[in-house]
Amino acid sequence: LKGTRKVLLRNKSMNAERWEVSFGDGNTYEGEFLEMEHEYVESGAYEVCLKVGNTEGDCSDQYCTMVDFKSSAAGDLAQAIAVRLQPNPTK
Repeated sequence: LKGTRKVLLRNKSMNAERWEVSFGDGNTYEGEFLEMEHEYVESGAYEVCLKVGNTEGDCSDQYCTMVDFKSSAAGDLAQAIAVRLQPNPTK
Protein backbone atom coordinates (compact mmCIF):
# COMPACT_ATOMS: atom_id res chain seq x y z
CA LEU A 1 0.00 0.00 0.00
CA LYS A 2 1.68 3.18 -1.23
CA GLY A 3 3.07 5.56 1.39
CA THR A 4 2.22 3.36 4.37
CA ARG A 5 3.73 0.59 6.43
CA LYS A 6 0.84 -1.86 6.07
CA VAL A 7 0.40 -5.48 5.11
CA LEU A 8 -2.83 -6.96 3.76
CA LEU A 9 -3.51 -10.64 4.44
CA ARG A 10 -6.15 -12.68 2.62
CA ASN A 11 -7.17 -16.06 3.97
CA LYS A 12 -7.48 -18.63 1.20
CA SER A 13 -6.94 -21.69 3.37
CA MET A 14 -9.20 -24.70 2.92
CA ASN A 15 -10.29 -27.05 5.70
CA ALA A 16 -8.28 -25.21 8.35
CA GLU A 17 -9.85 -24.95 11.79
CA ARG A 18 -7.27 -22.77 13.57
CA TRP A 19 -5.38 -19.65 12.48
CA GLU A 20 -2.56 -17.77 14.19
CA VAL A 21 -0.80 -14.74 12.72
CA SER A 22 2.36 -13.18 14.15
CA PHE A 23 3.22 -9.80 12.65
CA GLY A 24 6.82 -9.67 13.92
CA ASP A 25 6.31 -6.49 15.93
CA GLY A 26 4.90 -8.15 19.05
CA ASN A 27 1.31 -8.13 17.76
CA THR A 28 -0.54 -11.38 17.07
CA TYR A 29 -3.99 -12.46 15.94
CA GLU A 30 -5.79 -15.75 16.56
CA GLY A 31 -8.99 -16.75 14.81
CA GLU A 32 -10.57 -17.04 11.40
CA PHE A 33 -10.40 -14.11 8.99
CA LEU A 34 -11.19 -13.46 5.35
CA GLU A 35 -9.03 -10.38 5.01
CA MET A 36 -7.09 -8.28 7.51
CA GLU A 37 -4.76 -5.32 7.45
CA HIS A 38 -1.94 -4.57 9.89
CA GLU A 39 -0.07 -1.28 10.14
CA TYR A 40 3.45 -0.99 11.55
CA VAL A 41 4.25 1.99 13.76
CA GLU A 42 8.02 1.88 13.25
CA SER A 43 10.03 1.39 10.07
CA GLY A 44 12.09 -1.79 9.94
CA ALA A 45 12.06 -5.38 8.71
CA TYR A 46 9.47 -7.75 10.16
CA GLU A 47 8.80 -11.48 9.83
CA VAL A 48 5.10 -12.18 9.29
CA CYS A 49 4.05 -15.78 10.05
CA LEU A 50 0.73 -17.55 9.44
CA LYS A 51 0.12 -20.87 11.15
CA VAL A 52 -2.94 -22.95 10.22
CA GLY A 53 -4.05 -26.22 11.71
CA ASN A 54 -6.82 -28.40 12.99
CA THR A 55 -8.51 -28.06 16.38
CA GLU A 56 -6.73 -31.12 17.83
CA GLY A 57 -3.35 -29.54 17.12
CA ASP A 58 -1.91 -32.67 15.52
CA CYS A 59 -1.82 -31.25 11.99
CA SER A 60 -0.50 -27.77 11.31
CA ASP A 61 1.64 -25.82 8.89
CA GLN A 62 3.36 -22.46 9.05
CA TYR A 63 4.47 -20.01 6.38
CA CYS A 64 6.65 -16.97 7.15
CA THR A 65 7.83 -14.11 4.96
CA MET A 66 9.80 -10.93 5.56
CA VAL A 67 8.37 -7.46 4.98
CA ASP A 68 10.85 -4.61 4.78
CA PHE A 69 9.87 -1.06 5.69
CA LYS A 70 13.46 0.13 6.29
CA SER A 71 13.57 2.34 3.20
CA SER A 72 12.69 5.98 3.81
CA ALA A 73 11.06 6.25 0.40
CA ALA A 74 7.72 4.49 0.12
CA GLY A 75 7.23 3.13 -3.36
CA ASP A 76 4.52 1.29 -5.18
CA LEU A 77 4.01 -2.35 -4.41
CA ALA A 78 5.70 -4.05 -7.35
CA GLN A 79 4.11 -7.44 -6.88
CA ALA A 80 1.95 -9.33 -4.44
CA ILE A 81 3.17 -12.49 -2.72
CA ALA A 82 0.77 -15.41 -2.90
CA VAL A 83 1.19 -18.79 -1.26
CA ARG A 84 -1.06 -21.79 -1.78
CA LEU A 85 -0.59 -24.93 0.31
CA GLN A 86 -2.47 -28.03 -0.73
CA PRO A 87 -3.83 -30.01 0.95
CA ASN A 88 -4.40 -27.35 3.55
CA PRO A 89 -3.41 -27.91 6.27
CA THR A 90 -0.48 -29.92 5.03
CA LYS A 91 2.45 -31.69 6.58
